[in-house]
Amino acid sequence: MKWEIRELGQVADTTSGGTPTRTKSEYWGGDIPWLKSGELRDCYIDSNEEFITASGLKNSSAKLFAPGTLLLALYGATAGKLGILGFPASTNQAVCGITPKADVMHTKFLYYFLLSKREQIIKDSFGGAQPNISQGYVRKLRVPVPPVHVQQQIADTLDKADALRRKDQEILQKYDQLAQSIFYDMFGDPSTNEKGWVFKDVELLLSQEKDGTKCGPFGSALKKEDYQSSGVPVWVMDNIKNSTFDETGCLFISEEKFAQLRSYCIDPGDIIISRAGTVGKMCVVDTAFPHSIISTNLIRLSLNKSMIEPEYFVLLFKYFGNKIGRLRKGADGAFTHMNTSVLCSLTIPVPPLELQTAFLHVLDRVKASKDLVTKNRTNALFTSLLQQYLA
Repeated sequence: MKWEIRELGQVADTTSGGTPTRTKSEYWGGDIPWLKSGELRDCYIDSNEEFITASGLKNSSAKLFAPGTLLLALYGATAGKLGILGFPASTNQAVCGITPKADVMHTKFLYYFLLSKREQIIKDSFGGAQPNISQGYVRKLRVPVPPVHVQQQIADTLDKADALRRKDQEILQKYDQLAQSIFYDMFGDPSTNEKGWVFKDVELLLSQEKDGTKCGPFGSALKKEDYQSSGVPVWVMDNIKNSTFDETGCLFISEEKFAQLRSYCIDPGDIIISRAGTVGKMCVVDTAFPHSIISTNLIRLSLNKSMIEPEYFVLLFKYFGNKIGRLRKGADGAFTHMNTSVLCSLTIPVPPLELQTAFLHVLDRVKASKDLVTKNRTNALFTSLLQQYLA
């Protein structure tokens, strides 16, 4: 059955929030909740971090949104994230408030529609280092509009599938917490170094077989027209997911282009690190492709594996990155800066290699347990239903 297609601006009202002047203390610390885009986590919002006063609301572009308002993060590292307000609240200007017209659009149905289109929305909104979704773009999105009672039925079905998926995600998070606890028990906190490990400059831990650190090629060396549907992979920031490597979503170039850019090649065990967007995301590359390269916004780090395990390095920065040298993390979990000079200048604890290897054996068992949960395929079921109903 075909449904009517309408622009989002025809079935919902949209507007963005604002930020009262920080220099006026009388605008802050009141009783009006004020949310930032980083507080949108694809779920109902039942708490927040900051509050403003009635004066702050009146003297800024901030607006008070009603409970049930659908929120969409417009730009930055959290662009595309969603939330549904569980209480009256205002937001900053990086958040779009969407109020569906009740006679034609169900809020949860629209929430799931935007969730299903997030990848395309992010792709369409890249104009610089980070995505920037405009209000105009949001209003022009083409939305299917079945009868409201059908929207309700679809939303109810997706709610049930989403609940199953979230239960599995909670179990996976507990396994991640277990891995972190084991890491701490074996290696301790680098800021106190209660284990007494030797500290070494990262520069002294680099591979001697090739450049230990390498930034991706300039845009002039790797252009849009160089990409093709298959060939040699070009790893991008989206291949780094929760400190693990995911091959899906990479780009491809020809063998001839690879020959020109061979100095940017990746070997098994190399680490890739983002230097734009969510700065400092990293993972160990694990791929069956015989050769591949990094994209412009990545750094390649090649370590001397006779001294340090790449996986130990990645998890050290994941768990304790803000306690290493001058590195600091922002509210979104990203490092405030990252480049090859910063990397090489860092000093990190280096436990005995055999202890690092022992930890990796334990980590393999944790990963095997996570794989059993993943095989439940609740996430695949949810994604399949999302596409079936809303593609």
